[in-house]
Amino acid sequence: MKQKKIATSAWFCSTGKESWVFRRLSERSPTALVVTLELLRHNEDLPIEDVFKADLEAARFIMSHPDYLEGVRARLIDKDDNPRWQPDSIEKVASIDLNLS
Repeated sequence: MKQKKIATSAWFCSTGKESWVFRRLSERSPTALVVTLELLRHNEDLPIEDVFKADLEAARFIMSHPDYLEGVRARLIDKDDNPRWQPDSIEKVASIDLNLS
């Protein structure tokens, strides 16, 4: 499995699309990115029922975080696409406990 991941990463980087992906990721909530990465790592090789349970816990966390409303404001209400994330960088995101079992 690890060999497949490495090959996929090498292919992706060779297509020149990595700068677009990094630019798009930099526009997203740093907290949501950390939650997503933690969730992906947690869900690997789990049965689908456990994946759904973990996804539900992550959704509950995200919807209660200030970045959720800020994203809605920036994209849908004011339509300025200029969210003010809390915190404003991945490096400033504190440890997140999603209570994933």
